[in-house]
Amino acid sequence: MDKKNEKEEILDDKKKKYRSEFGADPDEQEMNGLYGMLETEYEDKLHDKE
Repeated sequence: MDKKNEKEEILDDKKKKYRSEFGADPDEQEMNGLYGMLETEYEDKLHDKE
């Protein structure tokens, strides 16, 4: 069980890393990434100013 928990913790850490880098959860990144639609935080801010 310990090995399984360690793997889950590593996956959780990776998910948190992606969430902080892109500001989107992994499911959204995957969906948008398939279509090349994931925006960076910089692009999000540009849209907010308009």
